[in-house]
Amino acid sequence: MPPIGGFIYSCPFDIESMTVTQPQRSIKRRPVVMTASIDNWIATGLMPYATEPEPAHLGRLYRVHFIQVALDSHLSGSWGQTCAEDVALNDDVFNSSEPGGRLLSTWHHSGFPKVWVITDGYGTEHQNTCVMFPEDY
Repeated sequence: MPPIGGFIYSCPFDIESMTVTQPQRSIKRRPVVMTASIDNWIATGLMPYATEPEPAHLGRLYRVHFIQVALDSHLSGSWGQTCAEDVALNDDVFNSSEPGGRLLSTWHHSGFPKVWVITDGYGTEHQNTCVMFPEDY
């Protein structure tokens, strides 16, 4: 399993064997990082500025899986629960023959906090992708 943001996590699900429709293009996996608050949430279940986990928070492996699915989906050109205006901007950047631009996807599912995945400099040699909470922006 590839590392997420430079950290190696084990995951009980085999993401590679899942059947997904692949777009014609994808985002290169270089480099991918996460904010310290995402890393802390994965490890402890604590949201930023919280002193204890949410009462119904899911276990660490589910948190890792959520982040991995959000990241893999973003890198495949899926924008999650992103608003229509940002989807249109993403599609313009993603389908453009010109390098550069920013891609944003939003992921928010039951039992999980809202997470943003942002790729800056899409298609350039300085491209980078970050997983963060909206509060980290």
